[in-house]
Amino acid sequence: MKVKRCSTAILLFFYLTHCISQKYNFRNYSVNDGLTQSEIYAICQDRQGNMWFGTEGGGLVKFDGYAFKSYREEDGLSNSFVRVIFEDKTGILWIGTEEGVNSFDGAKFLFHSDPAGPGKSSIKCIIQDSSSDIWIGTENNGLFKYNKGRFTKFSAKNGLSHNTVFCLLETADSLLIGTKKGVTVYKDSKFLSIPFDDLRQSVIRSMVTDNTNRIWFATQGNGAFCLTDSSLIHYNTSEGLTNPIIYCALNDNRGSVWFGTANGVSRFKDDQFRNYSNKNGLPGDVIVSMYYDTFGNIWFGTSGGGITRFDNERFVHYTENELIGKQVYSVIQAPNKNMLFGTSAGGISVFDGIKTSLLKGISGFTNSKIRCLFYSNDSNLWIGTFEDGIYLFDNSGFQHFTINNGLVSNHISGITSDTSGNIWIASSDSGVCVFYPTFQTIMRYPDLNLTGEKYSIHCIGQIWKYLDG
Repeated sequence: MKVKRCSTAILLFFYLTHCISQKYNFRNYSVNDGLTQSEIYAICQDRQGNMWFGTEGGGLVKFDGYAFKSYREEDGLSNSFVRVIFEDKTGILWIGTEEGVNSFDGAKFLFHSDPAGPGKSSIKCIIQDSSSDIWIGTENNGLFKYNKGRFTKFSAKNGLSHNTVFCLLETADSLLIGTKKGVTVYKDSKFLSIPFDDLRQSVIRSMVTDNTNRIWFATQGNGAFCLTDSSLIHYNTSEGLTNPIIYCALNDNRGSVWFGTANGVSRFKDDQFRNYSNKNGLPGDVIVSMYYDTFGNIWFGTSGGGITRFDNERFVHYTENELIGKQVYSVIQAPNKNMLFGTSAGGISVFDGIKTSLLKGISGFTNSKIRCLFYSNDSNLWIGTFEDGIYLFDNSGFQHFTINNGLVSNHISGITSDTSGNIWIASSDSGVCVFYPTFQTIMRYPDLNLTGEKYSIHCIGQIWKYLDG
């Protein structure tokens, strides 16, 4: 193959999180990973793909896929007990704390101290409606609407069922307000009571609409209710719900409604519940916040157990002997549905659904540790190693590529392809190169000098970003 040099840098690449030590694919983050506090009461993803977490005294925490960064009172936040995080249509973050509302434009915090506003009230929920008005629910201080810099307050005197507002949900023609005493409907500038006694007596902690336009009400102590066109269906522990105390609810847009409870997570799909708890990999059973991100992951905030990310794929628990290697650096599913694992023992462990076999020490292949695995559009397997370059496996066998064939390094950290089918290869010490199958050519980017631990190339889902740590 010919080698071409290019000084123009195009950077895209690779982040891979591995976790197969639990029954389900949960990835847990704790104070040991950089969190300031282990109780997570709010979760949000911004339009850049960053995850934001509200903690119990540890302030606002940003996670960019690589590291955690915290913001506290000394950074301009009004209070370090963060209850709500919401991104509006303009990209501004709204942060509800135990002492009022802040907005954050990415550079500085603004505390909304307007006397007509919530002031230093404890904030329970924030949404933006289709008219771009911001609605803010508080504890014991009613509901506020923010429009063009001005606040309007609504309370029990105006028709709210209670002055503690836990959640808000906009429907096609109204705003549903979940309070400490049932649900209030705001429609045509009037407050109306919902005509179901069971809901009137319940503490409404969360409300979501599912894929069939049914509305779900999650209560604190009375299970869940599902409102159809004409009836209200009650779900409790007798129907499979793990616990009647529900703190949050979530629609994952894939046919499931999730409930975070005082005893793990309940997932409602196909008219039945599936429950997840500490024994399935959750770091704590009290789930107080949830978020469905743009990559299809579900994030769970726990009371005392930090953050958990769940990618919806189930893993059976395999031991070191079964996987032939204690550390698993890469996992991929082959076109024939076999699972392939790149491990610390060298070679590739292959699981066919019944037994595990090992690709190692065979003709043309390596005994080196496998760092990454990738299937290209033509179903060829690309294998990146820690110190032995790349192996390409197709129907004819293995091909081996190293720096002698044009790679920028033998220390491979990531492999992927672009929309044209070109193979991008990231190294851990010498930058990036691209293999163009049409021309059988490698193009290198050696002038970037990306060396040392300071530089990493990461990928989260389908969003590519270069992170200078």
